[in-house]
Amino acid sequence: MNIPPDRMYQRKADMENQIRIAMAGRAAEELVFGEDNITTGASNDIEQATNIVLALVKRFGMSAKGGLLNYDVLYNNSLQSIGAELVDECKRLMDGFYKDVCSLLGEHRFTLDHLAHALLQKETLGEEEIDAIVKEKATALSC
Repeated sequence: MNIPPDRMYQRKADMENQIRIAMAGRAAEELVFGEDNITTGASNDIEQATNIVLALVKRFGMSAKGGLLNYDVLYNNSLQSIGAELVDECKRLMDGFYKDVCSLLGEHRFTLDHLAHALLQKETLGEEEIDAIVKEKATALSC
């Protein structure tokens, strides 16, 4: 994953894409090996995605259901009863992002399988190697 230079402000679309990227490894594992054969390998990615979605809803007011509220302020003012709603909204958003990723990976299954095969052989791929595999598979599909 290419990480752009730090910016002072993040766009909602960028944060949503960061969540999708973080969930992609888990989604690929489930798609390739099945739900019963997923591993703990994506635990850090799930943690990162959870932190981002929580910030989206809780701090930045970027959720329709959560509204234009900063929940940290509400909690600091002893308005504790909103916790379950906040968790439900974060889960709803996360589930949607995960479905997006699963759909995208399904559309590009051919390329995913070739990337997975290359990773099984080398364990780590550089950006150039990934780009070459993606380009090669895209060319093969267009013929």
